[in-house]
Amino acid sequence: MSSSASSKTIFDQAIVLRGQKLGDADKIVILLTRNHGIVHAVAKGARKTTSKFGGRLEPFMLVDVSLTAGKDLYTLTQVQTVRAYTSPIMSDYSAYLAGLALIELTESLGKFEEGESSNQLFVMLAGALSSLSSQRLRPLDIVNAYFLRAISLAGWGMNPTVCSHCGSSENLRWFSAEAGLLCENCGRLEVLNVSKPVSEETLHYLSDVFLGRWESVTAISSQHSAKIAYGLISTFVHWQLEKPLKSLALIEKEF
Repeated sequence: MSSSASSKTIFDQAIVLRGQKLGDADKIVILLTRNHGIVHAVAKGARKTTSKFGGRLEPFMLVDVSLTAGKDLYTLTQVQTVRAYTSPIMSDYSAYLAGLALIELTESLGKFEEGESSNQLFVMLAGALSSLSSQRLRPLDIVNAYFLRAISLAGWGMNPTVCSHCGSSENLRWFSAEAGLLCENCGRLEVLNVSKPVSEETLHYLSDVFLGRWESVTAISSQHSAKIAYGLISTFVHWQLEKPLKSLALIEKEF
């Protein structure tokens, strides 16, 4: 952040991703804002029992914030609760693990530029957290949907409705950790990292969660397709990030 922005104050909506201790009483809070991407801000005195911030800076909280730009970090000056997702998510272990995965991926994607991409990611994450807190959908379905949409927004591909090589929507059949989903022809030509063919049931599931066809998703009585799809998605994400996400290993054990 340049020193020329030192007096700039912004007002935005934000989702609290996580926090870390700073000094004896302060906290650095990592936020996904609606219009400014991922922001790191100092919340002075946030760890004091008398802090004006209270519990509004816990992970999963949706808040209105006032931020003043400094030389290296923003300073958080005001916070107001918009939606309190923390308690309902943390009261259910499966939802909590799913929430951790959403947050870890969001932060791993890096800072989106200010504008439409930041707003889209914010809206997607807010919607996913709302679904987790209300328990309207299965946590694993929410993770799969958010991951597919977020990595597509980031430009990584893995759109389950088209071949990642030729763009065809016909005869999707193969999965590659490097390329994503491939049609029959491209899959047979792909020599880098082709794995086993993908079943029709799994392909339908991937398309349904990506497009938000929740009636079709919830009609599936077992989580078999969700687990298979999760394995493909997590493999693709690990390949793209070139590092594992810690939360995904926990989800694999839980589900």
